[in-house]
Amino acid sequence: MTRVLHRISRNACPAADRPWLDALFAEIDAIESGRARLLWLLGAFGLVTSRYVRRILMIVTPSWLACFVAALGFSWLGIIEYEALAIEDDWYPALATSSFAALLGISILNLRRRTPDTWP
Repeated sequence: MTRVLHRISRNACPAADRPWLDALFAEIDAIESGRARLLWLLGAFGLVTSRYVRRILMIVTPSWLACFVAALGFSWLGIIEYEALAIEDDWYPALATSSFAALLGISILNLRRRTPDTWP
C-alpha cells in the first residue's frame, strides 16, 4: 500500500520536494505497528496539505468576502426580480457581474501577494 502511495505522491510532488518525500516514506517503512503507521500517515497528510490550505485561506480577506456576498446577493435579487430597493431589477445582473469581476481581481491580487515564507 505504501508503494502505491509513494508513487502517486512522488508524481504529484514538485521535483525540489522529492528527496523530502522519499525520506518520509523511508521513515514510514521503519514503523511496524499498523496503528502507528496509520497515525503517522494522517500526520504526514496533514503536514503536506497544510501548505495548500494556507494558500487557499490566503485568498479570503474581508474585501473578498464583501465582494462574494455582493455577487451572491445581487445575483439572487436579479433572479427573483426584486424591485423594492429603489433600483430597477435590470441593474442587478450588471451589479452582480461587477462584484464578481472585483472578486476575481481581489483573488488574483491576494494570490500574488508575497508571504513571509517566500521572503528572502
